[in-house]
Amino acid sequence: MKIIQLVGSRTWGGGERYVLDLSHTLTARGHQVSIFTRGPEAIDNRFSGMPLRHLAFGGPLDLASPIKLGLYLKKQKENVVLHAHNFKTAAVAAKARRIARLDRSRCRIVVTRHLARQGHTSLRWKRLYSSIDHLIFVSEFARQTFLKTDPPIERCKIHVVHNSIIVSVSSTAAIRKQNNAVSLLFIGRISPEKGIDTLIKALALIDSPNIKLRIAGTGPSRYTGELKQLACSLNVDSRIEWAGHIDNVFPEINNTDIGIAPSRAPEAFGLTLLEFMSQGIPVIAADNGAQPEIITTGKNGLLIPPDDENALASAITGLAGNPGLRADLGKAGTETFNSRFAYNHFMTHILDIYGTYPQN
Repeated sequence: MKIIQLVGSRTWGGGERYVLDLSHTLTARGHQVSIFTRGPEAIDNRFSGMPLRHLAFGGPLDLASPIKLGLYLKKQKENVVLHAHNFKTAAVAAKARRIARLDRSRCRIVVTRHLARQGHTSLRWKRLYSSIDHLIFVSEFARQTFLKTDPPIERCKIHVVHNSIIVSVSSTAAIRKQNNAVSLLFIGRISPEKGIDTLIKALALIDSPNIKLRIAGTGPSRYTGELKQLACSLNVDSRIEWAGHIDNVFPEINNTDIGIAPSRAPEAFGLTLLEFMSQGIPVIAADNGAQPEIITTGKNGLLIPPDDENALASAITGLAGNPGLRADLGKAGTETFNSRFAYNHFMTHILDIYGTYPQN
């Protein structure tokens, strides 16, 4: 099978990691994979060693991208799956298929929707939706959010395939702490919607110098500076370490006690939760978005209201003081990951969708 991944973003994030892991796994299983990007180094460097081409993905007035992709499609001898990861690249795929004069039996368009947003309803969007063969949502929450406006798309095209991650633990994983400190870890983009300010305020409510926070991620320098000023004003700056970007997060995770995911914006999924759960680390997460599809509070993690530093501080204090509960939640989290979210489950669903021909 020939799969063409269309990546229209300019920066690296969870959606781009989704494409990278999927592409490597497909290649390892004997499928032919090509990647089309806009050309930013932050994206292209990650796909080093894979067949890589560039398109502008410039929007409705960009005629060159669909023509270039259409000419590429004409050269393909076997059936092709065009896998787009937003609607802009899906529109390019639809135009390219028409230019190449390929019918749906030869070229299928699959779209993964990585965001939780309401669907559009105009005639232009109806035409785009009609050209899509399969639309994948990464959570039931994302699917329901999209359908709130009753967008004009056939429901039989819609699938929910929960995200997954490929777990890679370093053979030299970090050594666990040898003192009484309890370490908290946030991993992700440093931006207002992630709720890091709420986490800093929660830390200030915890009167224990042994509970420390490590923040792994990057973001705009101005906002990062504001967070550091907040920590200083609350006298917790000495208990926070700013680790910056970390390529392999698993050794970092294996050297922490509690994972924290306090996002104030509803999450379409939340890959960070799986990273912690796969390693047996209990996680405290906001209960907005798709998080309740992953975590059952008190069973395999803890859910708290977003933007509530008091609830977050209480959850942290309770887990920090109860090593037995941390172990139980961590073990249950790993069992949940293995039984419901392991990568082989994800791949089975994706390949089923790739191989399903639309009914004309």
